[in-house]
Amino acid sequence: MFHQNVPSLLTKISYLRNALFNVNYNVIYLNETWLNSNIFDAEQGFNNHNLYRKDRILGLRKTRGGGALIAINKNINCKLLTVASEVGIEQIFLKLTVNNIKIIIGCVYRPPNASFDIYSNHCDIIDSIPFKFPEHYFVIVGHFNLSNFD
Repeated sequence: MFHQNVPSLLTKISYLRNALFNVNYNVIYLNETWLNSNIFDAEQGFNNHNLYRKDRILGLRKTRGGGALIAINKNINCKLLTVASEVGIEQIFLKLTVNNIKIIIGCVYRPPNASFDIYSNHCDIIDSIPFKFPEHYFVIVGHFNLSNFD
């Protein structure tokens, strides 16, 4: 597994290709992709992976940024999992099975201006996932911008 915060993925494609060239990661998590619905998956260059994205909704905020992406090896069987979310938090969750092991993986981006209440409510949502799927292992990565809390 590989995780990176990549403010503006399109400007980091060459860097990522070089960084990942000799390593064949099955799962790649990226935050702050800054992608939107006008940018196609094929433009990202992950030819051996299926992409699952949660882009910032255009018009939701006046600023660019945000976004969560999981690139998963095409040989891994997975299914998109719908999980409730707080407004303004971008997240993506997948259910997968590897070597008969059931796993739920998630990638979350919480913007720095999101309130503590939004963060707290989001934690409650995330905490409920393992209880709904007790037979699954649970892995969550992301950029939560927690340094903004006292």
